Amino acid sequence: MNLNGIPSKLEENLKIINDISEPDTEPHYPPGWGYKPPYRFTGKIDRVDIELGPMNLSPEDETKLHEMQTAFAGSHE
Repeated sequence: MNLNGIPSKLEENLKIINDISEPDTEPHYPPGWGYKPPYRFTGKIDRVDIELGPMNLSPEDETKLHEMQTAFAGSHE
């Protein structure tokens, strides 16, 4: 996550992941969590393209990310 263009470390973000959007955190959170449209979407989405760039993680953060992904996958079998 970046705040005002200043990157934060994965370890820092993981410590507060359950606090995102709580009153004592910064008012930045994924838009889908808090956006309430003025009307209901009734259309059809045929395709969504997502372009991912390089993550530029440190070796330590790469290891932590892999551990998280493994733990997440194991808890959702």
